[in-house]
Amino acid sequence: MSRLDRFKKAVLDACFRPVEVEAPALSPTAVLSLGDVPALFDPARNGPPQQGVPHIRLYDDVTVWPAQSVAHRRAALAFDTFMDAGHTAHLGALNALRHYPTRRRRGWVTAIESVYPTANYYHFFVDTLPRVWALHHPALRGIPITLYLTRPLAGPKKAVLRSVLPPNVSVRTTHRFTRLSVDRYVHLPYLSTDRAGHVPEQEETSGGFLPQEYLDFFRRHMLARTDAAAVPSPERIFVSRRGAAMRRLINERAVAAFLAARGFVTVRPEECSLAEQAHLFSTAETVVAQHGAALTNLLYMRQGAVVEVFSSHHTPQYYTQCARTLGLQYEAITLERGWKNADAHLPLDVLARALSALEGDASPDPGGSGGGSTPESQRARP
Repeated sequence: MSRLDRFKKAVLDACFRPVEVEAPALSPTAVLSLGDVPALFDPARNGPPQQGVPHIRLYDDVTVWPAQSVAHRRAALAFDTFMDAGHTAHLGALNALRHYPTRRRRGWVTAIESVYPTANYYHFFVDTLPRVWALHHPALRGIPITLYLTRPLAGPKKAVLRSVLPPNVSVRTTHRFTRLSVDRYVHLPYLSTDRAGHVPEQEETSGGFLPQEYLDFFRRHMLARTDAAAVPSPERIFVSRRGAAMRRLINERAVAAFLAARGFVTVRPEECSLAEQAHLFSTAETVVAQHGAALTNLLYMRQGAVVEVFSSHHTPQYYTQCARTLGLQYEAITLERGWKNADAHLPLDVLARALSALEGDASPDPGGSGGGSTPESQRARP
């Protein structure tokens, strides 16, 4: 947030009272189920983590905060427009829900942003973009709907967003503090949250919860955007973080040389276009990478194996669950640094054991039923 935005927020916070998070609950006017349209969600095609039918909730005559996709009508809050209970508590603690000035907007309005930043590669492709899938519901077809964004999208992401929207949806921008008073709000489901409680230990949003129908659509769409003949297609790739600000391998040159002798090609995804990254990972059979946004590209893999390297014992489950759902073999290497974002040294013998474990592992269990390889993490000795 810029200094000017902080000043504006301070002034607005001083002038406008907060919305109480203990407010009465506002119920939707109507609910549309993606489960009524097998092309959008078919339980028979989805494994346990992907289960739980997503729903679209329609609200009449409400005030919408597009920056968080939250709706209310005067003192009543639409609690089901929050991503989860933690999101509700977070915004309440920050006094972020306030009766700020509103702008009147006629017609149908929707939003896709949440507490997660769209500038982050992972959160854009896992949390934000998948929400537009619900706009393809036949009940919304032909209705002029305006999608409001409050965070600027880089050109390539903006192009991807516009291309996956149905033709009846247009995009406009507004300020992050602006509230919109609308005739009808279309609240889109958070496809990256655990809808059915199949993964009780899961505390983060995860690509592993995205329905198979969306994943198929997303892969086809992204892979169609590049000339496959012009993009290298190595079967084994090592993702470099040499240009990153944190979570780098101190001995990356040695690791790259070790892997090169085993047929791996070192890649830097940030030097590729979005479509090129999609193609690169769609043809890979084995991926070695440190925990980071580049592993979002696992979404393009239909088979194969991944070794994820963590700097510390803090091991977020973003890609673990994604790999399980996609039926990928998976190995985690946990290093001994005290901070999750620390630079770390990866012992080559530990990496060798992880690769050997993948080669000797049983075939993954397709369908996402908790299958794939889920062995004990390889741990570097101090």
